[in-house]
Amino acid sequence: MKKALIVVLVLFCAGSAGPAGAQQADVKLKEVVVTATKTEKDPKDVTQSVTVITAEEIKKSGATTLTEVVERSTGVAITNYGPAGSLNTVRIRGADYSRVLILLDGIRLNSPRDLGFDLSALPVSVDMIERVEIVRGPASALYGSEAVGGVVNIITKKPGKNESLIAGTIGSHGYDATTLGFGNGTGAAYYHLEGTRTTYDGYRPNSDLEQWTYGGKVGVNMTDRVNLEVIGNYTNKENGVPGPKNSVGVTDRQWDRIFVTGAGLTMKAKDGLTFKVRASRTDEKLQYRSAFGFSVHKTYTDTAEGQADFLLGSWNALTLGYEIRRDHLDSTDTGKHVSDLKAFFLQDEISLGESFIVVAGVRKDDHSQYGEQTSPKFSGRYLNKRAGTIFRASYGESFRSPTPNDIFSPFMSSFCPAPFCGPTDMTFETVGNPNLKPETSKEYEGGIEQPFGTSKVKFTGFSRKATNMIVWLKTTPTTTLEHWQPENIGNATVRGYEAEATIALASTARVDVNYTYTNPVDESTGKKIPFIPRTQWKGVLSIDVEKKTTISLEGRAVENYVNPGEPAWKYSVLDAKIVERMEGSSKYAGEMFIALTNVYDRKYEVAQNYPMPPREVRGGVTVRF
Repeated sequence: MKKALIVVLVLFCAGSAGPAGAQQADVKLKEVVVTATKTEKDPKDVTQSVTVITAEEIKKSGATTLTEVVERSTGVAITNYGPAGSLNTVRIRGADYSRVLILLDGIRLNSPRDLGFDLSALPVSVDMIERVEIVRGPASALYGSEAVGGVVNIITKKPGKNESLIAGTIGSHGYDATTLGFGNGTGAAYYHLEGTRTTYDGYRPNSDLEQWTYGGKVGVNMTDRVNLEVIGNYTNKENGVPGPKNSVGVTDRQWDRIFVTGAGLTMKAKDGLTFKVRASRTDEKLQYRSAFGFSVHKTYTDTAEGQADFLLGSWNALTLGYEIRRDHLDSTDTGKHVSDLKAFFLQDEISLGESFIVVAGVRKDDHSQYGEQTSPKFSGRYLNKRAGTIFRASYGESFRSPTPNDIFSPFMSSFCPAPFCGPTDMTFETVGNPNLKPETSKEYEGGIEQPFGTSKVKFTGFSRKATNMIVWLKTTPTTTLEHWQPENIGNATVRGYEAEATIALASTARVDVNYTYTNPVDESTGKKIPFIPRTQWKGVLSIDVEKKTTISLEGRAVENYVNPGEPAWKYSVLDAKIVERMEGSSKYAGEMFIALTNVYDRKYEVAQNYPMPPREVRGGVTVRF
């Protein structure tokens, strides 16, 4: 391991010494956001809270996983179970992973089994990501169920030139990742194919990982107004599941295979009319082996959708869309189930001069199991052109449908096998609830953004009220038995605010810092809802050295709500990274990085009772030619 890191350091120094005069010209594309309105918008014209993380920012950060990419964002909390390849889920504004929609190039990844998605199983490498768009707040008016807390859309690159790629990363505890890719986009047709293999020995017994990820995009510009594009992404991973801390002799294993395919056709007319049609499938097979048996969960989602964008003059853009979807589930736990969805959405964007933008939209879902749901949304933006000040306000309604796990989960018992049992071990029993109603939410948001040259500050307040909130509760707790069942608990309120600032300390240094406060209350009891972050401080100090080397320090401090009587649950952690951009000739470019995570080697838990890794070091090289 030490020899390998020495090699990385030598390469790092060699790259730093490369000739500076032979730099490759970069083409900077206009930054756009598509997730918030399903139409291309300049970020300053978006009427709600959005964060855009670009490929350039990902390169400079040295991030190797999607979790690293999104966890620094405002209002976002990652539930991380520790080892590489373990369960990683997103929480936005207190809404858990089953209330946050994850998209890949607009294709939904959330499983119909539990409405969630594991970020560690993303079927695309970080190098293929063009940008990540994070929309905070309700988005059911465009996307339907799950979009309660927000949407995370991972958008992959479109090849622009003949390019090949090779990358390698090594690190502590046997971490090893290799990526190969190639593509071409010089003519009417374009393509890019890429594959990554990742292995990890783990820092705890039975915390190893082997993962293969393949991705590709093929497209053709049939005319200057007609484009056809096909994507295919696949991941296959096996990892050990060591269980919570102090577990002894756990040998649980998990296998996860995800295949995402899609084909889309875009047609632009001369009069401002645009048609988009797409068909896609998300196919997953999840297998789990424990001391109690073997479970298999097969799911796939087939979706067909069409969208028409009308430009009704320079001040009015109308969007109409229709979606049909079929979800399949075949599970050893809950049996076989099929559900169908039909949905229609309408959105109108009105520009009242350059300063005012108003967006109104509504979506109606008709589901074969939970019936009809209507989700409206209204938002607006005002720009003071002289001062550059931006005001935003929005109101939206959203919903989260009951999952097959919630409804059909069978009665089952989990117990500790004799060699590992102790006097405090419990028996767990779970059973579904067929009488559950969809959970609905209403959220208000207001914010202000103020630029100061190359710096800016932003403040947003929000308030969400959930009705018929679905929560798994202990229904018959005793000293040796815990019986769990999902219930509609009535009303819950989540209020809070987000503050963020980008401060240019000099032409080569800046600080990005954000703070999120969340106050979740179960109105039926008046108590705080546990396991939700109360406060989150995040900050990144970035220093550019000679325009090619970036040194960054990234820190997080989190305090979580807990059940009454439980000890406080909070932690802070600091990471350090050095990224070197290689520009040795016109024929190749790339990056090298060295990252040190958990610099102070602190013991902490992001998911309760699941220890995070100790101090780890990783180094890697990416070369494009």
